[in-house]
Amino acid sequence: MTTPSSPQCPFAAENTEAPPEGPWEELGAALSLDNDHVKAWVERVPPGESRPLHTHRKPWATVVLSGAKVRSVDARGETIAEGELPTHAILFNPAEAPLCHQMFNIGDTELVMVGIQLEHAPPTREAAEVETPEVEPSKVDKTEAAAA
Repeated sequence: MTTPSSPQCPFAAENTEAPPEGPWEELGAALSLDNDHVKAWVERVPPGESRPLHTHRKPWATVVLSGAKVRSVDARGETIAEGELPTHAILFNPAEAPLCHQMFNIGDTELVMVGIQLEHAPPTREAAEVETPEVEPSKVDKTEAAAA
């Protein structure tokens, strides 16, 4: 199931109100992990219920602990994705543009997910390929290497 970005998020550029720090605030979810690199929270959506409209502004992953059939709608209520989120699925969205959506559990089982927001975008392949200077083995002090 893919969820493309959608227009007219509640905290669009023309809105002067400061946006929430992350979707967990709009969802009313407590952070289970909160550090400089990631924010993570657990979401439970019983059958027939939904999560509030919320916006993902940074890259995020979702780990599905208990799957269900879901429908994701944009701020206008138009369906942007529908399908089965299988148990143990792991999804990633690079958040190239903000994604504003509301998720409905249209199945008959409780949906349980862990949302993980990355605070920094993953490095590009080019950024990861840095030159490593070559060091001659004879020039390495073995006592310093053993202490490290």
